[in-house]
Order: sequence, then structure tokens, then C-alpha cells
Amino acid sequence: MATEVERQCIVTRQVKPVCEMIRFVVGPEDRLVPDVAGKLPGRGLWLTASKLSLAEAIAKRSFGKAAKQTVEIPDGLQELIERLLQQRLRDALSMARKAGQLLSGHDKVMEALAKGEVAALLHASDASEDGIRKMKAGDIPSYRSLSRALLSEVTGKENAVHVAVLNGSAGAFFIAELRRFALFMEETGL
Repeated sequence: MATEVERQCIVTRQVKPVCEMIRFVVGPEDRLVPDVAGKLPGRGLWLTASKLSLAEAIAKRSFGKAAKQTVEIPDGLQELIERLLQQRLRDALSMARKAGQLLSGHDKVMEALAKGEVAALLHASDASEDGIRKMKAGDIPSYRSLSRALLSEVTGKENAVHVAVLNGSAGAFFIAELRRFALFMEETGL
């Protein structure tokens, strides 16, 4: 079994799995660049995925200290990170759908729950409490951080409110990205 990769946060100095962190690199002209995919060249500067950690890193000039150089922080960095994480989440959700690891529709979701095939439940951010309560299934995590429009767009179904992410590698990748997004947005599972 592979060991999960961990890195140290430049602010808290805690060692955490990379799925709970955001990587940054210093790009051209000494500008800080968020690297949510973890693929950009250069030495990575790792930060716990949270708006509070980002604000603290900026206030304490942690990026420059970790890089041992002057680092320019771009305006609107938090909003940029949010957009990048949302796009990565959209791509991961689309990948899960293409891999056949995403179901929508009440009956299909309930059937998959009964068969034990569900890794996580997604509820539109505006879903009713009653609908969510009816879909609860033991210790399966459920999330409510995505819009109905996004769920509908990715599933190709009009008015997608409840979506099941099925067991499998694409589903697991999506769930990891969703958890990182939720951490950064300071949201938790229901």
C-alpha cells in the first residue's frame, strides 16, 4: 500500500497530507503562483488549505521567508485560489461522470445506496433539509458545497439536486478535491 505524501505548512509548521494543502511556486518576476494541480516547475511552498492560513501567510510574509527571497503577492490571490479550486473540482466531477462513478436521480441514488456502492453524497447547496435527511445513509459522507447549476451542468441532467459519487479511483479523486475545496472554503461535511 502506497504511503500518502505529506508536506510541511509554511505557516503552522504542521506536516499534513498534500490533499489538505495548496502548493505555491515563485514564478517569473518573483510573483507567487498558486499551483493547485501540483505540477508547476520550481520549489513548492506548501500551505494548509484554508483562507485563514492564507491570510496569516501573507501578513507574516511567510512565502518570502520560505522561498528565501522577496515574493510579490498578486492582488486577489484568495479569489484566484477559489476559482482554481472550483475549476479543479468541476474537472474532477466531470471525470467521475465519464468514468461511470457518478449517479443522479432519486431512484438511482437510493438503489446505489442500498447496494453499498456510494462513496459520498452530494446535495445542491439549496437542497431542502427534508430531501437531505431522506438520503442519509449511515457513515457515508455528504457535502452541500456545490450549486444546483454545477451539479446539473456536470451530470447533464436538468435540476440535479442529489448526486451519488460511486466507489472507484475517479470518485476518490473527486472526493479528495472536494475535501480540499471545503477546507479552503471553511466548510465541512454535513
